[in-house]
Amino acid sequence: EDVPWTMYFNRDIALHGAYWHDSFGYKHSHGCVNLAPADAYWLFQWTTPYVGPDSPRVVYAKDNGTWVRVRER
Repeated sequence: EDVPWTMYFNRDIALHGAYWHDSFGYKHSHGCVNLAPADAYWLFQWTTPYVGPDSPRVVYAKDNGTWVRVRER
């Protein structure tokens, strides 16, 4: 099954929904930031470039897109 609402921010590192666990805030992967699917969807709606229902599966921006700041707790 596809990983939902994936937003790459550093090569192969992304923010994305994670339906396979519910212990967010702890390391679970090689560096991606796992979000609850509803939270990932909400964030996805705010990012650029816009990806609509008729868009291709991968969309690249000519500019830098939406800035993301990831902080460790």
